This record gives sequence, structure tokens and C-alpha cells, in this order.
Amino acid sequence: MIKDYFEFSFKFDNFFGVKQCRNCRRFGHTTKWCPRTKEVLCGNCGCDHTTDNYKDIIYINCKESHQRYVTNFDVNHKPSDSFKCECFAKQKANLVRLTDYGSPSGAPN
Repeated sequence: MIKDYFEFSFKFDNFFGVKQCRNCRRFGHTTKWCPRTKEVLCGNCGCDHTTDNYKDIIYINCKESHQRYVTNFDVNHKPSDSFKCECFAKQKANLVRLTDYGSPSGAPN
């Protein structure tokens, strides 16, 4: 007799979604709540020029972080390059750090 069975292995990991606006390319809000919706911004980098006048890849979040905090983040990448973006990694690390799951069930108070 052949015994049929299925063996499954699941790995659960936390998903931390960093909010990033598709209009101004900044973190912390979505396009629906963008305070700069009436402004003409570059669709590639989020800077104050039209997409037609787009010449250099300079990512606005990394550029502003460097100006405010002298972070030396690489600014030469697109907003969608989250694997290359050190500013995105910092945002995600802050989100992970600030996430509170509460006390586990059954844990003593």
C-alpha cells in the first residue's frame, strides 16, 4: 500500500512596507496624501523640474539626507532602486525598530 502524504514547510517573515509617494518620491506618505500634488515634479527623481528636463539621476531623498545630516549616501540611483538606496534601508530599519508587537500571549505581566 502506498501512503500518500504531503509535507509542507513554511517560513514566516515580517513584511515592513515603507511608504513612498509616487508623486514627490519622498518617504512617509503615499500619493493620495502628498502635500505637493499641485507642483510639477520630475517623475524620475522627484526634484523640482519636469520629467522632460531630466538629465542626471539624483535621488531626492538621499540628496536631502546628505544636505541635512551629511550622510554621504549615494544619490546616483532611481527612487525605485530600493536595494541600492541607503536612505530606503535607513527608513526600513527605523520602521523595524519602532514596530511594537506588544507582549506575547501567555507571557507574565
